[in-house]
Amino acid sequence: MTPTAAWRWCAAAGIATTVASFAFDAIPGLTACTDTGGLGPIIAAELARTPAEFHQLFGQAACPRLAGAMIDSLVLDALAFIPAYAAFLTLALVALRPVRPGIALAGIGVTLAAALLDQIEGGLLWRIVGHDAGQGAIDALAIVVRTKFALLGASAMLIGVLLAMRRGIGLFAGPIIAIGGAACLYGLAGDPRALVEGNRYAWMALLAVALILSFARGARVRK
Repeated sequence: MTPTAAWRWCAAAGIATTVASFAFDAIPGLTACTDTGGLGPIIAAELARTPAEFHQLFGQAACPRLAGAMIDSLVLDALAFIPAYAAFLTLALVALRPVRPGIALAGIGVTLAAALLDQIEGGLLWRIVGHDAGQGAIDALAIVVRTKFALLGASAMLIGVLLAMRRGIGLFAGPIIAIGGAACLYGLAGDPRALVEGNRYAWMALLAVALILSFARGARVRK
């Protein structure tokens, strides 16, 4: 696959990722019923540390429609969002492989590992929402969620570095994407809103790059 072809497929996957992300907003009842500190209901549930915290925020008694809405969101996540973003990031790394093959292959491995953990996370959340919210399940969820976000942040940083090394438009977009990935990593220890916002801005910048390079002749690496 040529870099230009990879960027075109990357753009298509990026558009699919964007559509899937907006589809979450269309799920009836997927709205937090209590104060989550500015977090959406899904990410707040992912970051719960105890069964009591989980049920206080999203328990069926407090929020009767949210449990069913979260199950619907997990189906959308598993069948659409996760495959779409995994393809989006992986194809970007395929397109950037001529820049530094070793870094690109490492990034592909990191991205696929993050997507696999995201699927495992969905299975854990399914069990927890179904009232198997024991401390062991919450602890397992915490490990999977935080590792997933760390890997997604690392993936974005690697893509940003490769784009900057590629030069051209990458000199501008690469640092934005890398900073978005770094913000995601910061969110693990600091403001959890950075987990979502870091990836959001990184992926928006990457989609813009993919769309531009889809129409660039040859999409050559500039040295």
